[in-house]
Amino acid sequence: QLMDQLEDLLQRAGTLTLGRLADVNRQDSGAVHDLVESVAEQLLKDTDPKVLELLASHNAPLRNSPTLSPNEPQLTDLHALPFVMRRGDDTDMEEVVCNRGLEFDHSTTKKVTWMRWKNSRPQSVLIVKKKGDPECAEKLMEMANWLDSLGVVVVVEPDVRREVVDADDGLTFVRTFNPGEDLCSPPRLDLVICIGGDGTLTWAAGLFNTGPMPPTIAFAAGSLGFLTPISLSSYMSTLFPVIQPDRHPKHRILLTCRMRLFVRVERARPLRGDPKVECQVLNEVLIHRGASGQLVKLECYVDGSFITLVQGDGVILATPTGSTAYSLAAGGAMVHPSVPAILMTPVCPHSLSFRPVVLPDSAQVKIVIPPTARSSANASFDGRTGIDLMPGDAIHVSVSRWPLPAICARNETADWFKSVNGALKWNDRAEQKALAGGVK
Repeated sequence: QLMDQLEDLLQRAGTLTLGRLADVNRQDSGAVHDLVESVAEQLLKDTDPKVLELLASHNAPLRNSPTLSPNEPQLTDLHALPFVMRRGDDTDMEEVVCNRGLEFDHSTTKKVTWMRWKNSRPQSVLIVKKKGDPECAEKLMEMANWLDSLGVVVVVEPDVRREVVDADDGLTFVRTFNPGEDLCSPPRLDLVICIGGDGTLTWAAGLFNTGPMPPTIAFAAGSLGFLTPISLSSYMSTLFPVIQPDRHPKHRILLTCRMRLFVRVERARPLRGDPKVECQVLNEVLIHRGASGQLVKLECYVDGSFITLVQGDGVILATPTGSTAYSLAAGGAMVHPSVPAILMTPVCPHSLSFRPVVLPDSAQVKIVIPPTARSSANASFDGRTGIDLMPGDAIHVSVSRWPLPAICARNETADWFKSVNGALKWNDRAEQKALAGGVK
């Protein structure tokens, strides 16, 4: 019965592909990719769900996930696999083995092109879903069952595990971790899957605050989807070459290494028991006036040199990824994610001449609340709950050693411009008509 179903699927795949191949330029890898994805989506849409369950159950011998109690330690036996990263350009290409996650010890200007797991395949996957979305919860349960059938250990957040296990007793194999548990030291996970929007990806990045983040693949199920270039409906066809690379030896996992910022708060008068504030941010650090009605006053230093005094609502220090978020709304430039830079964008400055600036990725930025400030300030990181800053306090910002390695749908440039055009309608204008008689 299984062979009959497989034969039928292959016949329909061949018919669909041949029917559309005539209209595709075979030299255009993007067009070929879109064709394959559309065929896969059509097959999944038209195939009886019982057939898909049958195909998944055929892999049942690979299932090795035990039934776990919510109170058991569940990640102690997991160890992230090393992977190989290829970076550079056509004249200077090198392969680097990452044994403990992706870490940069130099400028991020060297382009990272693709990666693969070293002599293996991913064995543990963290799935992060958009909160409060029933459709995302349903898709997570479907994806978890499918990944488990392929022998992959599935990990979710603690509240999500309670949610999915309560909804489906068959998902007791799903693992979780303790709130606040360090997922970076040592690295335990091979892959992160996000189901949601840009906020979901930013939230997932925050779970890896003290070290490297595993390669991440983001499926669009949110409102804007600027950082989630891959359709959720085609998750099987997207994940198969990633989860089972031995069956797809020619498939390359293309990467965009999204810069993160390392942030440290320095208190002028630290109190006993005050927690140390250090974190990684994917989008931006915002220092602003908070609930105060006063202008905020901020001294800005770069590499130890005073550069300007901010007087206004605040200032944003953003990554290229964050250049299309709050910084864009405040008048900052859009910056391609592979450009090594830190953006400094003022928020409602009380000055006609204060324009946004772009700093090199080597810059060490310090923002100080001066003693002459009339009020305190507030700082927030990637939109999370902020902290109060008193006169004399300072925030130090620099490029993090640990970027977010995001798996591309096509490549970093095609994905970025697709998002800029689709989500932000960049340069969306009716085309000028040609002259009737042509150019004379």
